[in-house]
Amino acid sequence: MKKRPIEFIQTRALLTASFPVTLFSLWLCVQQNLSIYFIAIFCLLQLSLIGYAIYITRHELTWRLRSLTSIVEGMLQGDFSLKARQELRSSGLHSLVESINTLSNELSSHKLANVEKRALLEKIITQIDIGVITADAEGNISVINTAAVAMLNIQQPVLIKNLQQLNLSLPDSKSTKELISFAAGEKIKKLYIQVDKFREFGSDQTLILLTDMNSVLRQEELKSWESLVRVISHEINNSLAPIASLSHSLIDIIKSSEIATDTREDIVYSAEIIADRARSLTEFIARYRSLTIIKHPVCENITLGSLINPILPLFAPQQILLEGNMDRAYALDAAQIKQVLINLLKNAIEAMQHPEAGNSLAAIVINSTEIKHYPNDILRIDIIDSGCGIRHNQNLFIPFYTTKAQGSGIGLVLSRQIIELHQGSLHIFNRESARGCCARIELPIIYEPE
Repeated sequence: MKKRPIEFIQTRALLTASFPVTLFSLWLCVQQNLSIYFIAIFCLLQLSLIGYAIYITRHELTWRLRSLTSIVEGMLQGDFSLKARQELRSSGLHSLVESINTLSNELSSHKLANVEKRALLEKIITQIDIGVITADAEGNISVINTAAVAMLNIQQPVLIKNLQQLNLSLPDSKSTKELISFAAGEKIKKLYIQVDKFREFGSDQTLILLTDMNSVLRQEELKSWESLVRVISHEINNSLAPIASLSHSLIDIIKSSEIATDTREDIVYSAEIIADRARSLTEFIARYRSLTIIKHPVCENITLGSLINPILPLFAPQQILLEGNMDRAYALDAAQIKQVLINLLKNAIEAMQHPEAGNSLAAIVINSTEIKHYPNDILRIDIIDSGCGIRHNQNLFIPFYTTKAQGSGIGLVLSRQIIELHQGSLHIFNRESARGCCARIELPIIYEPE
């Protein structure tokens, strides 16, 4: 059976219903011997009424159906704000309108839930310290979070559109987990990379997860050193306390005894050495315990000049030149950053005084610059010397390791801890164009509200 438009069926039904009435009316007119003009006018009026009824009926039905069509099309486009006008319960469209409105409400709720979930997911991806990158089969990047930008040292992430621009050695297999080395300027980073595949809207996508193993290993290493220091300090202090006490008691007894003068002096001298070494060892342990008690920085807006100028007299007569804008204020813990600068300047001066140094009278340069970076610009402070340089840079940040006769081996470790608590980094490397080395501090530029 051939299908007909609903408007055609409706028109045919109206004509069929009105046809008998029209014929009967004409028959009555003929039976009453009415004028032919009257019959013609009557027929024209009858046809006009039938045409008007057909028009009104088709118009109302078409309007309602088109309204419902517009609502459904809006739903297809993601717009669920439109609602169909309620029909009378006796209307045949009542159930259809109710179903469309219910469907619109359900889809609107699902859309809102999906938007909230997506917003939560985006916030999690932005805040986590694991790098997240997603790309399509051609390598076009759709997502790259803040952690990935920082790990890969990307200066302008908006310009990164394809994986090939990342200079990242990706494994060939579809799903893998590997530890790779990545060169980021002067820094060599160990990154744990995980690559997996997923599908989105029917197309293949690549998921890349990056973990900075340098930071993870450093934290674990620091925890190990902290545990070791606590155990050693506890055991040594338990032994040192009675040794120091007994040595002082022994000195008092010997001084009041009748032993020969020469013998008594020798014994007292030996006991004093024991007491002195016990005191020195106690101080030694106290210094190392500072590794475990660094407090979280309390930041306030402070200028570089007010940080650096007060510590310069500590290193007189060494000439120290300041370059860059020292009047800019940054959110820093003044006491902690001063301690870092003191440690680094002390190391620079000692390197300048080394027999192998090029020119011990040369000035040390403290240079500050602001580097454009995403998501926060970076304050870079370089402390540049003309000393003997670094021979074994792999040992720089090992606690207790030192090449100095009076060194403790904790200055650089403490300095790096302080800088990392400020969400920054500390790197020390030999200069390429001249003798000496550069200690580079990089801190995110953040301002505390006034």
